[in-house]
Amino acid sequence: MVTVSETVTFRLRWDEIDDADAVPVANQFAIQVTPQGEFFISVGQVLPPLVTGDPDNPGATVVELENSELRVRLLGKFGVTPQVMFELYTLLQRQLQAMQEQQREAAEGQSE
Repeated sequence: MVTVSETVTFRLRWDEIDDADAVPVANQFAIQVTPQGEFFISVGQVLPPLVTGDPDNPGATVVELENSELRVRLLGKFGVTPQVMFELYTLLQRQLQAMQEQQREAAEGQSE
């Protein structure tokens, strides 16, 4: 539920949220704060490199990758106000706590 002002309230409807064919996995995040107090959140994905190697020396390719750079694929960049950042923070905390509670309940159910 989003409250726009003291007098106007409406619900949001996510029509296409379940229609996405492939959902990229976000595993890299960067947050920048402007002097004006706005936040820019960059969301990215890093995939591990394909390691084929030499059959006679399988560790050689891994050693070559040491200290190399992996490309971060930018999935999106979002600008948000401090109020929206706080709402995102609260939502993430709430969802994390709910997931942890479900895991505890599942673990307790298995031990009985």
